Amino acid sequence: MLTVLINDLRRLVRDQFMVGAALFIVLISVAMRFALPAVATALREGGGFELEAYFPLFASYNAFAIGSVLTGLILGVLLLENREQGTISALRVSPLSIRRFLVIESVFAYVAAVPVILGTTLVVGIGLPSPGELLLFTLIAALFAPLMMLALATFASNKLEAFALLKVLNLLVVGPLAAYFVPAPWQYVALVFPPYSGMKAWWIATAGAGPYWHWVLICLLVQVACIAWLGRRFIKTARE
Repeated sequence: MLTVLINDLRRLVRDQFMVGAALFIVLISVAMRFALPAVATALREGGGFELEAYFPLFASYNAFAIGSVLTGLILGVLLLENREQGTISALRVSPLSIRRFLVIESVFAYVAAVPVILGTTLVVGIGLPSPGELLLFTLIAALFAPLMMLALATFASNKLEAFALLKVLNLLVVGPLAAYFVPAPWQYVALVFPPYSGMKAWWIATAGAGPYWHWVLICLLVQVACIAWLGRRFIKTARE
């Protein structure tokens, strides 16, 4: 188990794309930290538009999309490379089963996403809920990392296909953004997007608009169900 994680860490450090993606996460967070308040001030003074009202939307997108998606992308590419290089097939004759290997990789993706999401969200520093709520939403948002990792490694055959698939999977986080501007009854259509209910809970918490625990529970159940299904699909694909 430890060997698997060490090998993943070594490949992360050596791969220029992985390092670049990690730097992009930091840069986009720093850019949001300074650009959004400046733009908000310009819009308020120039036309009276209050962009600050939408800061929770940007902050939740940073947590559920940027941090978790890019972590899932990085580790999804690693998992895909393991499949391409025959590492997954070799597990058939090793003490480490494919199922156990996948559990290790998924837990690693989740654990890796937690500090990434929490750190970048604190760097952005706007539109945040209370510290306790922020930790809760971080733990929920981090589930999207193994979900993305498994989706890319299951349905893509190589890196090129993975990047093409990522464009489609981005709809999973763009959808909730659109739902933010839709009247309440129609917002429920966005439940087909796994991050939506978690982002909805974030918006309610920052607005102090009432209970949000049911949204957190929905987000948890939907993402866990998706991870379990994708895990079974990946194992089936790996055995073919």
